[in-house]
Amino acid sequence: MRKSSLLALCLVACAAPVRKPRTSARPVAEATPVDPLVEVSRRIEQEKAGEAEPPKPVEVHDEHGEKANKKVGVQGIHGTLAPFDVKITMEKQGKAFAKCHEPRARKVPSLAGGVEFDIRVLRSGEVADVLVRQSDVGDRVLERCFSEVIRNTRFPAPHGGEATVQWQMALEPGRKHREPEAWDSERIEKVLKKNRGELLETCDVQRAGSITVTAYVSKSGKVLAAGVAGPDDRSAEYFDCIAEELRSWPMPKPRKGIAKVSFPLKG
Repeated sequence: MRKSSLLALCLVACAAPVRKPRTSARPVAEATPVDPLVEVSRRIEQEKAGEAEPPKPVEVHDEHGEKANKKVGVQGIHGTLAPFDVKITMEKQGKAFAKCHEPRARKVPSLAGGVEFDIRVLRSGEVADVLVRQSDVGDRVLERCFSEVIRNTRFPAPHGGEATVQWQMALEPGRKHREPEAWDSERIEKVLKKNRGELLETCDVQRAGSITVTAYVSKSGKVLAAGVAGPDDRSAEYFDCIAEELRSWPMPKPRKGIAKVSFPLKG
């Protein structure tokens, strides 16, 4: 049996506008959570081998979440949310996140990376806005699906009013030999020079501010998937356009398997 993938969820919560508050929270004893995303990759491998079986709970160890609980409080512009409440609320969405991840892991076996969301929570606990602030996952479809899950999540009511929190997710490829060939932006410099102007005009990126793009390239030089992230919430409407346009770019061919590249794209 090949090695299963691990998708660990970790909380990095911070004040807005303060990036790294020093507020501390004492760790709370809790049972080890079950993360169905680990089970997703296991099932994919079994199906390929013709050994599929009903899913079983799999333990996931959240090394970063506990550390975050000790160091930071979740603060908003007007209100606050306890780190423990945010962590538990997001972990309950594990099955929904798994439904997003499974089909994309089939399409792009090398899918891996981290994604950070800014989440604005209303007084009622409902989510008002979700922004992909940082990401090198490289799959807009997956980023959008994760965002929709978060948008439909209900948090405990913040103390003192609306709160803005940050949440990070980390993915690893299902098998070690599936790790993509890493490229730096210089590897596609000629492609960028040729296509950047048209992309800026087509997607009206001038209004989007500074953004980062990550893409996977197949051995034939085709873009398999692309993800986009930026610090400005006005940029969200442009992300789908950018990811779609990138799929038509002819890329250099990787030496082996699939390649992954990230590069800044400024309007």
